[in-house]
Amino acid sequence: MSNFHSTLSRRDFMKSLGVVGAGLGTMSAAAPVFHDLDEVTSSTLGINKNPWWVKERDFKNPTVPMDWPQITRHAGTFKTLPRPTVADFTKAGVVGGTS
Repeated sequence: MSNFHSTLSRRDFMKSLGVVGAGLGTMSAAAPVFHDLDEVTSSTLGINKNPWWVKERDFKNPTVPMDWPQITRHAGTFKTLPRPTVADFTKAGVVGGTS
């Protein structure tokens, strides 16, 4: 029956428990402490951890030259999709029509 019990003594168990507790205490003391979300957002820890080959660029600083006067804004509508008609609404089963 003695083969089924652990060979770890109480003293060794308590020593390992103390070592683990000391390690956790050291890790918690070394970790940054944030008091509110302003400190989290202003911190640089863990933000944009890109691989080494990814170059950080400023906002509105593209990698290719652009002719800004040639770039036009879209009106916000898609010209490829027709506007739905009343028949489309009734065929889809919309109750109450289009209003």
